[in-house]
Amino acid sequence: IKYASSHLQNKDEDFLLGAINIDPQVFLYIKRTIKQNPSFMLKAIEKKTDFIIHADMDLYKNPKFMIDAIKIDPRHIFNASGAEVKGGGLKNNEEFMLEAAQLKANSLSHASDDLKKNPNFALKVIKVNPKSIIHASTELKNNKDFMLEVIKVDPKSIIYASTELKNNKDFMLEAVEIDKSCFMHASAELKNNPAFTRSE
Repeated sequence: IKYASSHLQNKDEDFLLGAINIDPQVFLYIKRTIKQNPSFMLKAIEKKTDFIIHADMDLYKNPKFMIDAIKIDPRHIFNASGAEVKGGGLKNNEEFMLEAAQLKANSLSHASDDLKKNPNFALKVIKVNPKSIIHASTELKNNKDFMLEVIKVDPKSIIYASTELKNNKDFMLEAVEIDKSCFMHASAELKNNPAFTRSE
């Protein structure tokens, strides 16, 4: 490929795709204009998912390309542009991150710090994937209203509530009202509090 004609390096996608499939080192000789081509790079990623690392950096900022890449492999959420880009990149783009969540990407884990602290965004992601609660910010895990909404989605999520909330009588009573299994996660202090156990 190093000595291939300019025509092949710039035009013949099938030739290039076949070449990189035989030897990934071929990417070293492919012109940047090819690596900027969403169609070519998606075909390459379909051949081998790790080929995304050879995409031009501008494609990591392209929401359509990144969504198409995530459809191929949800782990590509990692490659979406983030804090290195002014404005926080795609990882600070709520619409993009929610669409990625629908594709089973771990959006809350890779979201910007601002989005991780956003209760509306976090709850939308958790409704798609309840296990995402583990990646919610510490502030949200200590937010009574937020955690009650999360428990409505999946009562088992109470294990991620802050120690402070698990020792909060009002919070725990409301949690138990949503699902009685939440009682076992109350603090020892609350379980020894007659006012709490009588209410329960």
